[in-house]
Amino acid sequence: MSIIQARLDGGKRNNAMRGALFGNLPATHVLNGEQLLKSPDQQVQASIERVFSAFLQAGSARAAGQLLRDSGVRLPVRRHGQVSWRDAGYGRIQGILKNPMMAGVYAWARQGGPVEGPLCEQWRVWIPDHHEAYVDLPTWYRIQEQLFRNQGKQASDRSALREGRALLQGLAVCGHCGRSMGSQYNKSWRYICQGRMNTLGHYDSCFSVGGVRIDQLVSQSFLEAVGPAGLEAAQQAEQQLVVERETALRSHRLELERCTYDASLAERRYRQVDPDNRLIAATLERDWEQAVRALECAQEQLEVVDAEQPLAPDPERLASLGQDLPALWEAEETTARDHKRLLSCLLDEVILSIDRNAMQISVVLQWKGGRSDQHQLPVLTGKRKVKRDDADTVDLLRRLAAFYPDGEIARILDRQKRVRARGLPFTASRVANLWQRHGIAACPPPEADASGVPAVGAMEAAAELGVTVTTLYRWIRKGLVPSVQPDVSGAPVRVRLTDDFRSRFCPTPPDGFVPLAAAVRRLGVTRQTIWKRMRAGKLQAIYVTRGQHRGLHVRIGPEMETPMLPGFIPPATGPASDD
Repeated sequence: MSIIQARLDGGKRNNAMRGALFGNLPATHVLNGEQLLKSPDQQVQASIERVFSAFLQAGSARAAGQLLRDSGVRLPVRRHGQVSWRDAGYGRIQGILKNPMMAGVYAWARQGGPVEGPLCEQWRVWIPDHHEAYVDLPTWYRIQEQLFRNQGKQASDRSALREGRALLQGLAVCGHCGRSMGSQYNKSWRYICQGRMNTLGHYDSCFSVGGVRIDQLVSQSFLEAVGPAGLEAAQQAEQQLVVERETALRSHRLELERCTYDASLAERRYRQVDPDNRLIAATLERDWEQAVRALECAQEQLEVVDAEQPLAPDPERLASLGQDLPALWEAEETTARDHKRLLSCLLDEVILSIDRNAMQISVVLQWKGGRSDQHQLPVLTGKRKVKRDDADTVDLLRRLAAFYPDGEIARILDRQKRVRARGLPFTASRVANLWQRHGIAACPPPEADASGVPAVGAMEAAAELGVTVTTLYRWIRKGLVPSVQPDVSGAPVRVRLTDDFRSRFCPTPPDGFVPLAAAVRRLGVTRQTIWKRMRAGKLQAIYVTRGQHRGLHVRIGPEMETPMLPGFIPPATGPASDD
């Protein structure tokens, strides 16, 4: 059995070595005996050629797919020997672009190995010029290099062009270490050396430099270089526009021609069947209707694409633009991606370096013909405007530092929508940095009065007294409970819990104390009047913490006009609102 298997494998290898071993062929090729040919279907040929032209125009497979889908181009797929048409998806485009068969190469048995190595070494059999190609081999090699660079696996890879404003994407090279320079965006953009990874796993950057002046210098040099050929470039652009228009319409015209043939074929099949055989006639009639609908859709698509194609430019205006390239370069229709594509056509790389002793930036333009131009730019040494924190914020911090820790101060300042000088929100560490910078004393230990009782927060006081925080805040607003806090919006409330104050909270009411509602009825006054008398110290009150009549109780009797006992609801200082 092993001998038979070895003979079979040997036969396959022999056929492969002479380029005669074929498996499942894609829809782009057909087999005539042992000769591999391009598909005779002109629509198939036009769609595959459009894929390569779209990639060369867009620079990436995804962008090419989007361009093809916007144009309504569909791609052929062979299923069970029949060619069908599908949308231009990313996977299908990748399969077409990476297939050596499209470049006229017979490749068999791909082997493992480094992806960046020579492509011919990745296959056991590699036969160039084996059959007619859709694209020449040097162009196919360039496409493979661009696909590999688009993956961005190495710092030196020149990835697909994007819409960023930095024009030297993939062109800027560090003149100190020779590595590629990336772009960094903020309000403008900078070029920063990617550097190398140090022993700690971080990248050590050689230098970074602002990109606005460098891009202006490169753009000016580029326009000066292409200025003499501006009129010729305008004429070529006109010819290219006509070619692109015809290419965009060709695939749709071929699609319309194919749909016309399918509809005609479906009609002939329907008319040849016996009308009495309704089982077959109904199926053929349905196929005919589907073919007619597909024909109508193809006709509408062709009309839409034809209407969307740009009109031929005026020769006089095109000639004027060819003589005024700066106006064309600065036009709103010319995007940053167009600028980058134009620069990459003439520039190999732009070497940037800095001489800190001479305070000069060196810009070396390496043109594709081997010529190099060197320019010098001075390093801007203007003093940067120092951003300082708001004086009101610093004064507020001085007041709050005597009462609250850093974390609480940060929350207060955040409630007031205050930020640091650079727009950063306040945190405990930034508060500490601010009072250290301005020499402000840190928060002292909890404040205590003459009795040695420190002030506590409202939530802590309410939990210890057995009342809700809402009730405690209501008493503070009415002036019944003196609070300890700076007069600052958003600052938390604190109170002192003295022994006399705690003694006014008891589980049962003593003799002579009635609930607040009963006191209103017996005294014949309003609730607000009782609150005022309590603030004035003319009524004594306690708080019952348990039982059915839990709440505030007022003393009613002959002694009710006597001065209050100290500790609970002492006379308030300052006005207070009545709720």
